[in-house]
Amino acid sequence: MSYYVYAISSLERNYIYVGLTSNFLQRFWSHQSGLNKTTKPPILSEVFMEIKML
Repeated sequence: MSYYVYAISSLERNYIYVGLTSNFLQRFWSHQSGLNKTTKPPILSEVFMEIKML
């Protein structure tokens, strides 16, 4: 099974959120829809993703 390590860098705040998931698209949309308090919109952000086989 593949896992994805990703980072969401806030353009408005001074932080970077790092996560790990096996379903990147589902996880990305959970961040964008406000289901995650830390990355709740409206936050302008950049997303970086690195694919790792674990």
